[in-house]
Amino acid sequence: MKSYDIAEISRLLAGRVEEVCLWLLPNGKRNGNEWCVGDISGNAGNSLKINLGAKAGLWTDFSGETKGGDLVDLIMRSKDITKGEAVVEAKQFLGIDDSSPEYLPKKKPFALPAPPQDRIMPKKGVLDYFMSRGITAETVELFKIAETNQSIVFPYLHEGKLYFYKCRAKTEKKFWVSPNAEPILFGWQAVPVNTRYIAIVEGEIDAMSLRQQGIFAVSVPFGGGTKMKQDQWISCEWERLQLFDTIYLALDNDKEGLAAAEQIAQRLGTYKCKKVNFGKFKDANEALLAGENLQHFIDSAEDCKPPELVAATEFVEDVISYYAGTDGNGGYTLPWGKTYSCIRIRKSELSVWVGTNGHGKSCITGYMVVDSIAKNERWCVASMEFKAHKLLARLFRQVSGESKPNPELCRTSIADFFDSALYLFNVQGTAKAQRIIEVFEYAFRRFGCTSFLVDSLAKCGFDENDYNGQKRFMDELTEFAHKFDVHVHVVCHPKKIESEDKIPGKFDVKGTGALTDTVDNVFVIWRNKKKEAEKTNNKQDISPDCIVDCCKQRNGEWEGRIMLWFDPDSLQYKESENSGIQKYLGATLPQT
Repeated sequence: MKSYDIAEISRLLAGRVEEVCLWLLPNGKRNGNEWCVGDISGNAGNSLKINLGAKAGLWTDFSGETKGGDLVDLIMRSKDITKGEAVVEAKQFLGIDDSSPEYLPKKKPFALPAPPQDRIMPKKGVLDYFMSRGITAETVELFKIAETNQSIVFPYLHEGKLYFYKCRAKTEKKFWVSPNAEPILFGWQAVPVNTRYIAIVEGEIDAMSLRQQGIFAVSVPFGGGTKMKQDQWISCEWERLQLFDTIYLALDNDKEGLAAAEQIAQRLGTYKCKKVNFGKFKDANEALLAGENLQHFIDSAEDCKPPELVAATEFVEDVISYYAGTDGNGGYTLPWGKTYSCIRIRKSELSVWVGTNGHGKSCITGYMVVDSIAKNERWCVASMEFKAHKLLARLFRQVSGESKPNPELCRTSIADFFDSALYLFNVQGTAKAQRIIEVFEYAFRRFGCTSFLVDSLAKCGFDENDYNGQKRFMDELTEFAHKFDVHVHVVCHPKKIESEDKIPGKFDVKGTGALTDTVDNVFVIWRNKKKEAEKTNNKQDISPDCIVDCCKQRNGEWEGRIMLWFDPDSLQYKESENSGIQKYLGATLPQT
């Protein structure tokens, strides 16, 4: 699903500017490259002019106090509605389906917090504290700050409703937050509903500092840094932030703040984000206390440069770390300890998993999903081979180690294991390749997914001999993996071979040669069906139940075969005949 933000909506409206004019202001007339009408109410005249030429969609109303803007603004003004309502009407006019894809399992709802019962309006001691930070009593009131006997209370409000709060101890720099509450951004109570820009900062007092000088700002709830610190609120605030043309990233001028700004820009879209540099000052409040004009820092904010354009010298330390084996691109491991030192599932790579029908491709890749979630990986799986509940039934067995986990375990511990870590592209049968990539990008930006699985290529809408289409899709998946620094897994089938007793090779993959030539890793899965037949006849066989052949690992120095043994109850693959199954619920796995 493509996600349209307000800037894209504006561009699409501009492409149909004359139709928009007829829709909103039908009493107007075209005069050269302008649509002319009397005023925003559509009365006769020529005072309001809408550009139909090179600056399509921009308009100015000279009928009273001069106003203007783009076509989203025109919808707002002519219909007297809010920015969000205008975007909804614009999407309906443009025929954009605004429904979101269905992801499973569903995210648990947050609880609305009960504010501290002993809170009161700030008194002199608290106001003196804010005054020492350069914040006036009027600004404190605007942000609806409160106090209790022990703390200063920062309420996270939106449209008058309390979603979250943070407390700061009065006598020391110690913070605590409302439990199990939705972590939205702080400061919406001081942001006009129809503004088209917002600044995002790292602390509540920084947001208050900017707003005191007339700059609309909100603060992240958990400070700087990356990973979950930013993932949680981005997911909650996604729709709200789609209503801004420009987002100024004005986080702290230190390592943690810069890292957070990088992650936020990538998730929200570098094209709409600008980085604010406070120069010698750590943050907005420090600059305010120094008497600086904060608008100067906003006006000099720089576009987020394309991540692909990097000076070679910036990689020197990464090269040194690579030699030392400590580079940050190590990724995660497969489920078996004997592979930890020789195989990695690295960022910015594409892996192909090959196997004959019935040889366990989906079962093994599902087990990899479970194991890596236990190592803090986050997945989006497009498994067109199974209905969602049947796929999850397999994964539930693998994570619990039981052939039929009881309903209460499914609703509690197992659901908690997958919560916010697994999202499904919920389509059975054949899915269009481009749609898969759109949903994958949405899952990355909205939910922070960093691993993706396509099961299988045969269900992506290509004719068997459409080699060009297959190659194009693999190229697009590779570009997606590189662009967002994620890993993509694709399940493929081999050509027909003379016997299932033969293990296919990387040259036996059905389809274009690009399926193995251009990817980073190729894993071939083979199931020992001969052994299974012999077991039926009560014969003993110490050979493995399954072999995973790593026959290509572009960025590793090992290729070879991994011998595995299958446990039919848990659907887990063990690294030896006598190994026990892995217990995932409540266990802490080594972060290899």
